[in-house]
Amino acid sequence: MRWCAYPSAVWASLPLSRCDKCNRKQNATKQFSFLSLPRVLCVCVKRFEFGTFWGSKISDYVTFPMPGTPNAVLDLSPHCYQEHHPLPPSCTYSLIGAVVHRGGLGAGHYIAYVCTGEDWVVCDDDAVYSVPVEEVMNTEAYVLLYQKITPPPSDEALRLQRAARQYLMHPLDRGDCYIARYWLQSLMCGCDPGVLMNDVCCCPAEQPHAHPSVASFYVPVAEAHFDAFVAMWGGGPKITATRYQELMRTQALD
Repeated sequence: MRWCAYPSAVWASLPLSRCDKCNRKQNATKQFSFLSLPRVLCVCVKRFEFGTFWGSKISDYVTFPMPGTPNAVLDLSPHCYQEHHPLPPSCTYSLIGAVVHRGGLGAGHYIAYVCTGEDWVVCDDDAVYSVPVEEVMNTEAYVLLYQKITPPPSDEALRLQRAARQYLMHPLDRGDCYIARYWLQSLMCGCDPGVLMNDVCCCPAEQPHAHPSVASFYVPVAEAHFDAFVAMWGGGPKITATRYQELMRTQALD
């Protein structure tokens, strides 16, 4: 499971690359990490392979974290990006379902295992019946569904959630800062919205995209609340009123 889920999370050596700071070619490495984590994580195991003239199903046994086993939870904290960003409030997941393909490349049948608390059931067309956890452990999993294990929200998180709802339901005419609407909506629906990515309205050259419009993408907020959001969940950058007006003017010229 470790190598199926994180094939790109391992450091890889690269040829000499030019450094942006010293403008010289240096030894370089690359790594992919998670910046934010979803509430439900879908892991697809590679079960089919194809060549130029052939194809086949991969039936290798894959172990995976699941409740009722020594490796009960999936912990993604070692694979989260932590430089200048705090870890998400929760990085652990519990298996809630698995999809299995029975058969070969040309034909087959899909069934689903579903966790109903402490017990497991299998859904096979119109047949639904209980199965022991050992059967789920030994199955040829094709798709694994994990749900994030979230701790109870703190009083501060609940306070900020109420503030997000207020800004969305009763928007200000103008604010000290501006924050991405999608992020406030995530916070309003649940207390773990992930890292704030407040510049996705702009391209790498820092010019706003034609869609969405700057006015519809950002919501005005008080600076004190913006700072509290970032202190709790991390991210940025801070879009000040001056920067917001610059983005509006730039987009109007395009």
